[in-house]
Amino acid sequence: MFIWIFHSSLEEIIQGTLYIVYYPTYFVIAILLTFAARFLFAKFQAYELLFRRYGILFAILCVITVVIFYANILIGKQQGFTNANIQANSLLFVFYFILLIGVFMVLTRSVMKEAVMQGKQEQYERLLEYTDNLEMMYTDMQKFRHDYINILLSMSEYIRSKDVEGLSTYFDQKILPISQGMQNNNYKLGTLQNVKIQELKGILSSKLIRAQELHIDAVVEAVEPIEAVNMDSVKLCRCLGIILDNAIEEAVKCESSNLRVALVKRTGGVLIAVANSCQPDGPELHRIFEKGFSTKGTGRGLGLSNLREIVSQCAGVTLDTYRKDGQFIQELEVY
Repeated sequence: MFIWIFHSSLEEIIQGTLYIVYYPTYFVIAILLTFAARFLFAKFQAYELLFRRYGILFAILCVITVVIFYANILIGKQQGFTNANIQANSLLFVFYFILLIGVFMVLTRSVMKEAVMQGKQEQYERLLEYTDNLEMMYTDMQKFRHDYINILLSMSEYIRSKDVEGLSTYFDQKILPISQGMQNNNYKLGTLQNVKIQELKGILSSKLIRAQELHIDAVVEAVEPIEAVNMDSVKLCRCLGIILDNAIEEAVKCESSNLRVALVKRTGGVLIAVANSCQPDGPELHRIFEKGFSTKGTGRGLGLSNLREIVSQCAGVTLDTYRKDGQFIQELEVY
């Protein structure tokens, strides 16, 4: 740039008075490129699939670039730099840089499309599971609606004959079990209708239905409509998936197993709290987030360390973990 602007050689620029402008300009450009590289790396670090699939390729390209760059400088220094050499090298490196950016953008777009498709597929599967559960609940309600008149008529004779003892026995043995059946875990998912985010509703319903199948007393509470959460939906579902999987694995070991999920709207944010029954002799809290630590044997223990890593990458997201009254509680707050 200086050669083109001032029509001077590199030695004249460095040794002359232009060095006062040359070095600060060089420094500013280097700082700007550093921040640009840092911004891009932070932006694309969210796409774990990109680095997992093409990380080695990127590393090789970086090494080759550095080798070519410094080999070119060394050869040029030995042969003596000329203005023509510097300008030709500049054009070659600009072309090489544009080529690398083009390759990077193509690969990024491909991976982003694949990640979106994968997320939609997971969302679709969770919604299918949620829909199946709703259909089952609706079928049970239809059966009850069909039979409840006959149930009432069956009590009429006891009432007509004023047989209070017989009515009490009939109610305890016949009617009460039906009432208890209507209060099973399926109907404890009713407040999910207040969760308006389909991805979030899908992950909550699928995990809680799984907990119910394992005979865990699972309840979700969302009193107010949850219409938006200021967090990437894929990361949010990954975090909740890890939290709920660990909660289910721990609760199923307990004699009185229970799982509670609450979604609370707060001023400027949403709080998602998950509480599950836990064993009193559990490991220390700081250890469960260590990578590789697991109470289930070797080759496990990546879930909670991944959870902490995801949360650390998201601005305005905090995770609080503690034990209280025999419950293991994790609170994910998104501001």
